[in-house]
Amino acid sequence: TTRLVFSISMQWIEIAQDQIFDLIGPSDASRTISISRAPETGALVATGATMAPIRDFASFQEMFVRGQSNHTQAHDDFGPLKDRAASLLVLSLDWQKADSRSDRSGAEKTTRFTNQFFLGTLPASDKLAMDRNEILEAWSAS
Repeated sequence: TTRLVFSISMQWIEIAQDQIFDLIGPSDASRTISISRAPETGALVATGATMAPIRDFASFQEMFVRGQSNHTQAHDDFGPLKDRAASLLVLSLDWQKADSRSDRSGAEKTTRFTNQFFLGTLPASDKLAMDRNEILEAWSAS
């Protein structure tokens, strides 16, 4: 027999002013977040950032709303920092397949797969569809 087990998790970070912020975890300014590749899978990992389990649409929606509200709200001489911040939302799909052997040992052969889906925003990407005059008007208004 074959048994499949799936899990989905979410991580959302923002990079602003050369710092990495966890958008869905507890706000802890002393926590250091770094980005690297996992040696065993090659997957992109934001070490120190929350990887929240997604059980259903309601839990995804809760994390999404939390992340949206945690985007940087700070301003400096050049305007809102959120206009110059990049964010990366990672959805990770893990699944394990366990096959029971038909021999007398009864041992299971387990295979594990991980797929990651990345959704990113780039600084000022909303301005790409604007022409030069619209961009100048938007910047002078802020």
